Amino acid sequence: MSSDDEYIEEILAHLVSLESDASPSLGLIQQQPEINLKMRPLLLDFLMDVINKLGFSKSTFPLTVNLIDRYCSTRIVKKQHYQLLGLTSLWICCKNHEAKTRVPSLFDLCKMCCNCYNKKLFLEMENHVLKSLSWSISFPTFDAFVDLYIELLVARQTLAASAVPNIKAMAIYICELVQFYPNLYFNFSSSQIAMGALLMSVLICKAPANLHSVLTLLNSVVKAHCILKYDAFTTFYKSCIKIIKCPPPSLKLKYFTGGDCESDALSTLMASMVSFVNEQLLGAPITPKPTRQPSSSSMPTAGQSYQQQFTMLPRTPVSTNISPRMPSEPDGAGSLSHIGKLSSFSLTDVLPSPTASADSLSADVFGLTTPTYVHPPLVYTDDKTGCSRKRARTASADLSLSCKRRATDSVFIS
Repeated sequence: MSSDDEYIEEILAHLVSLESDASPSLGLIQQQPEINLKMRPLLLDFLMDVINKLGFSKSTFPLTVNLIDRYCSTRIVKKQHYQLLGLTSLWICCKNHEAKTRVPSLFDLCKMCCNCYNKKLFLEMENHVLKSLSWSISFPTFDAFVDLYIELLVARQTLAASAVPNIKAMAIYICELVQFYPNLYFNFSSSQIAMGALLMSVLICKAPANLHSVLTLLNSVVKAHCILKYDAFTTFYKSCIKIIKCPPPSLKLKYFTGGDCESDALSTLMASMVSFVNEQLLGAPITPKPTRQPSSSSMPTAGQSYQQQFTMLPRTPVSTNISPRMPSEPDGAGSLSHIGKLSSFSLTDVLPSPTASADSLSADVFGLTTPTYVHPPLVYTDDKTGCSRKRARTASADLSLSCKRRATDSVFIS
């Protein structure tokens, strides 16, 4: 064993030990009175779009998501402050991972949210987030684990160096996609998600590597415990294969839209991924075919075959969504009286249909409505017109009521 391998193993063991100290709690997030898990992918999609346009590093997004979830596990967040929390968490992460000249200013933050929040609110939220998390903002991100895994596999000659760029790009894409789905993100740790994404990338890129040997080698690095068992990887693979070709709009713009040489290479890689997923899902219908045998009571009549008689029966409705929707928000969402009800909700998948193509994706893939509730309420021209009409109707009603009262008083006086 070389000294480099020894350092890699020590670093990996140290990062795995840090995961439990900075992990959010799903049960506490579900007890939030005003925000729910439906709002989370909309906020993350907005933050990913900001990160893509400003060209931040790959570590900024997972650390931002970790700060948001940890704060929601500690403090009650109002619905109108959810976007403020997201931008403030992004601002804190940029101060730790980005260069000083690339950190957005307070003016830039106000411009990102269309001046819905002022500079004072960002400063207050930053102070409150840091104090709530006890100034502990470090967290081992997915890209750190992916780099260590790949470096270890190349050093042990288990993975060819020529296949590293495509495998790394695909693994980072899967890790970023998993963060939008709570059923995967909260059930696996960062080291497990990174290892599962790396193994899926080896399969998708068809790299000349034995999957069982790769999994055994990576699990043997940390001697304290097994990072990802084979059964857990099977569960992770079955869940990811249904969503991997249905990204949110920000990831679709980043990976599936070509514009330069790097984007064209990513688009080609994503096209091969889509074809791989279609091959895996081919021949696996969502609902089974009816296998109905003819009985004596349902024999075809004269001049009518059994197939013609069977096609006349009404079809069973087939749902294109493979999992149920999230339960509707109970009454009194603005109060704390329903926290006990929220804690009893079961986490459901909001996964898109596996038959959806990458060209027909939109924000409705997640089964969500337009993200009007993520941003603070704004006053539009139509709202002003409606309010003025309402005030006019109220004023006319008050005027007619006062006229009736004066007429009645005059009758009594006479």
